[in-house]
Amino acid sequence: MTRLLIMTSLAADAPRTYWIERAGAPPQPTDLEGARAGNHDAVIVLIDARDCTRLTLQLPARSDAHARAAAPFAVEDRLAAPIEDCHVAIGPAQDDTGTRPITVVDRARLRELISALALDGLQPTLALDEIHLMTALPAGDPPAMLALDDRVLGVAPDNTDDRIAIDRSLLNTLAEHSADPVRYFSTKAGDALNQQPAQHIDMATLLAKVDWSGAAGLTLLQGDFKPRKPWRDIWILWRRPVRIAALAILVAVGSLIADTLLLTQKLARVDRAAQTALQTAFPGARSIDHMLQRLSQMQDRSGDPFLTLASVSLSALQTSNSIRLDGLRYSSERDQLDLSLAARRFEDVQALKGQFDRLGATMTEGASRQVDGEIVSDVTIEWKRR
Repeated sequence: MTRLLIMTSLAADAPRTYWIERAGAPPQPTDLEGARAGNHDAVIVLIDARDCTRLTLQLPARSDAHARAAAPFAVEDRLAAPIEDCHVAIGPAQDDTGTRPITVVDRARLRELISALALDGLQPTLALDEIHLMTALPAGDPPAMLALDDRVLGVAPDNTDDRIAIDRSLLNTLAEHSADPVRYFSTKAGDALNQQPAQHIDMATLLAKVDWSGAAGLTLLQGDFKPRKPWRDIWILWRRPVRIAALAILVAVGSLIADTLLLTQKLARVDRAAQTALQTAFPGARSIDHMLQRLSQMQDRSGDPFLTLASVSLSALQTSNSIRLDGLRYSSERDQLDLSLAARRFEDVQALKGQFDRLGATMTEGASRQVDGEIVSDVTIEWKRR
């Protein structure tokens, strides 16, 4: 994991120092170009603690969102600046009473800092009060204070639960109001605070020992300042579901195309079978529409031989439930209707002769054959010759 640390203040044109911390290696100082290079897993801005007002208040609320909405009203009377000019950030609840750490900063200056970093190509993921560096100091008594260049971070006199940040020049004045012993630390070698030698801890070691585990809950980037995910991060988050959905769509479309092709092939086979049957039953007919046209023309001509023979044949066949019409062909040259009749017994076909005879037609038997357990007989129907 690569972590970029930026130390600065909210003052206009404030200098910045950059540190890059890589997994398994101590933080290394860098410049703006080095900070821009690479893909950092986290970009943490540490804001000068003197620009932050720290409070601890009870904010009983059902959720963090409700506590965040109530916080400005709870701190308004404790601030010198108008609440409209302040950005109020809350920390996680510390107990069942809703006690939370609250940090207040100047809204406009924080926005200017975020915008300036964006112009430099840096998108902070966390912005923290510099007082968070105190987590790097060894725990124990007496309380500790940390000197960073021109400022000192530590505990308030007679209240070791509150953290303060003061100019280094005011440290002696602060010491006059408290007789409690203090452990002094400094990032400057050979430093002395309040006439006491300070334990040296260089900045790289200090940053390496900071506890970042709970930093996300203390970030100042809340509400309007909450970072929005760039499109690249959104794509990384959603690319797997999108790919799965796209694959499912492709499979569905492919299945639909395959079904359509199969159906088209089946329709083509049915069409060919229908054309074959049409040509067998109606020689010379080019299509079903042509056949219907021919039938329509036949119906317009009264006494047409085909229609009369077909009508007689249907009437004769309706008298027998054991005979099925398997095919027909009409010969206009001979005025004869050739039928293929399928029956279970040969006697059934023989009995059909009498029906045609009573209707004024004759049935002449032709070849017979057995197909799938049925007797298929070819017969010729024509009118009785006078």
